[in-house]
Amino acid sequence: MFGIKTKIKKEWFRRTQHFFDYKFSTLFEYQIFERPHYAYCMYHAAVLAQRLGQKKISIIEFGVAGGNGLIAIERLAEKIEQYLDNSIEFEIYGFDTGEGLPEVEGIEDLPYWFEAQQYKMDVEKLQNRLTRAKLVLGNVKETASDFFEQHKPAPIGAMFYDMDYYSSTRDCFKLFNCNDINRYFLPRLYLYMDDVIGQDIEMYGEFNGQLLAIKEFNGESKAIKIHLNQNLIPKPDIGYRYQIYYAHLFSHENYCNFVGGNEKLVSQQRLKLKA
Repeated sequence: MFGIKTKIKKEWFRRTQHFFDYKFSTLFEYQIFERPHYAYCMYHAAVLAQRLGQKKISIIEFGVAGGNGLIAIERLAEKIEQYLDNSIEFEIYGFDTGEGLPEVEGIEDLPYWFEAQQYKMDVEKLQNRLTRAKLVLGNVKETASDFFEQHKPAPIGAMFYDMDYYSSTRDCFKLFNCNDINRYFLPRLYLYMDDVIGQDIEMYGEFNGQLLAIKEFNGESKAIKIHLNQNLIPKPDIGYRYQIYYAHLFSHENYCNFVGGNEKLVSQQRLKLKA
């Protein structure tokens, strides 16, 4: 847990980040980013990609709404690319209907908390704000099926899920039905699940919303499994520690490629050296 001195430093960096161009390592260590959970997934996905010999990876956000998440991803991509000496390049994609939430399919979609047309996007306004991210507009039930054919993305390294509904999250997982996972995915992915922790009266559980979608996916899939990370759980200072998941693609041709050994602490050491 953060000590008093560390908390003071964190607050100082937080208050002054708009006035000074702090190094990525400093911002990462003190969790100063606007979306530190995105930074965590993107950075570690980039490190994994490096060790697997990849030069480019894709980041996907499901549920764009006003676009602040995509803007944050673009900013993080630039910082991480610079920090890693441009050895990794990011492609960024955002899935959204563009018209807000679709109609509720059933009680598993938490109709007492969500309803159709919430979080509607101003597409033109957002397009003008984006610098490199690409929007994939339409219901993910349809857009997931031809995403790879249409965009030919770099291997996916991290995905952020904020689709609210059980049904929409379930449909996002259709991306894993790809015919060429070796080409379009890293063998292990970092996932952020927004709707597994909420306000007291949201009452998420394994029988509704994202948790139900994950449970059903794991029950039906043999070659790919999604599970809560174990590395962040003992760190109470990390507010998102119960929202970072991993996807293991066991049938991926590079799944067993060795990425550990004497180099397993390189990323942590590098952060310290560049602080």
